[in-house]
Amino acid sequence: MGALKIGRVGLDVASTDNVNHVQWSSSDGARTLRLIGRFRASSVANSKALRNEMSAQTGKLVAVTWDQDSDVDGYYVLRSTELTATLRGNAYGGQGLFPFRIWLDRVGDHSGVEFLSNFTGLLIANDHGLIDSEVTFAHAPPVAGDEAYYAGGSTTATTRTTEDGVIPVFLDIPLTDKIGSARWGCAPANFYKGAARIDVGGFTRSGQSAPMTPHSFVIGNGLIELRAEESGGTTIGDIGIRAFNGSWGSWVPFDIVWESTTDIPEWHLFNVIRNDPSVVVVQLVRDADEAPPTDRRHWLTFALRRGMPFVRCHYTYSSSVALTVDRATTDAGTPITPTGASSAMAVRDAANDGDGNRWVIAAADVATVDTTNGGLDMASAASHSFMLGFEIGGSSADSDNDAGALCLQYLADLTENVQATLR
Repeated sequence: MGALKIGRVGLDVASTDNVNHVQWSSSDGARTLRLIGRFRASSVANSKALRNEMSAQTGKLVAVTWDQDSDVDGYYVLRSTELTATLRGNAYGGQGLFPFRIWLDRVGDHSGVEFLSNFTGLLIANDHGLIDSEVTFAHAPPVAGDEAYYAGGSTTATTRTTEDGVIPVFLDIPLTDKIGSARWGCAPANFYKGAARIDVGGFTRSGQSAPMTPHSFVIGNGLIELRAEESGGTTIGDIGIRAFNGSWGSWVPFDIVWESTTDIPEWHLFNVIRNDPSVVVVQLVRDADEAPPTDRRHWLTFALRRGMPFVRCHYTYSSSVALTVDRATTDAGTPITPTGASSAMAVRDAANDGDGNRWVIAAADVATVDTTNGGLDMASAASHSFMLGFEIGGSSADSDNDAGALCLQYLADLTENVQATLR
């Protein structure tokens, strides 16, 4: 019946049986599309993933493509989904079979729609003397999503290569009173290329609902991926990252060390805070597991934006503590002081790894650089902001992508909200 993709549904799991009825309706200038069919994939688990993630997108702007009828291709708001399962039928047997009825309000097609990214820029408070004018606010639309890109005319354009293709990145986004915007266009088929994403249990998630399995999540954007390291289905406290440099490299694990003395041994809970193509935010939680029991716990939040080769991390405990973030195995590092900084705020791998990359750890607060073990020791504070990322290409990285540049981009926190508008 042709490959149907509605939002993120159909990107990682294909339905072998989908639309059998298409109905258009118009009222007061609005155009509604109703699709009737059924989801059936290669297994019950895959069919359930299609069902679950479709309903998770209700109310969201989605790109739709269908190779059976290209007139359907375009941008829509998913208004309503009706998904059926009967215990006496084939829903939970064989490959899984879930009839659906989907209603979508059409915004427009590729020629009629462009996107408006509204920004709020925030300098992350830091102990390195860096101010708003010295950091780099950066923005990336999707792969091939820079059609008629305009953010004020004073940006610097660069590119980064993701597993989905080359993604445009615009540096020095102009802000007035911390507010800015950019307009850009993109074909529906490219809208999710290079997007930030959350995988849990082997499936890409479309909304904020996901299984409570801290050991099985991965966030990524085609440049970098992050996960909680695990053994036998239980997290072991370490956080792993890897980079795409023509192919995916090896996982590089880091210790999270409470009071700079005790490795956090396990994360108990996982939740999704935000899940949009432009940014994903997830959180790990650990019960302090003290004896006798207390109400103390650890929070570790990760934010990954489209087009960025680093993850912003924020650690909080129930009281002020020191924190160390370092390589899980001894790995010599080099201190990094970015342009304009009064002190070293990062440590970078001293040499290219086997994949041609160099890991980077940076912290907003004053920190002691451990060049022997490859880490940062942060003094006691109520919370800690730090970054894990890569110089992709290592010693060959250019001045927009080296460790110093990434530090300045990390401190320039740009909140983005995307809306579709008519051209």
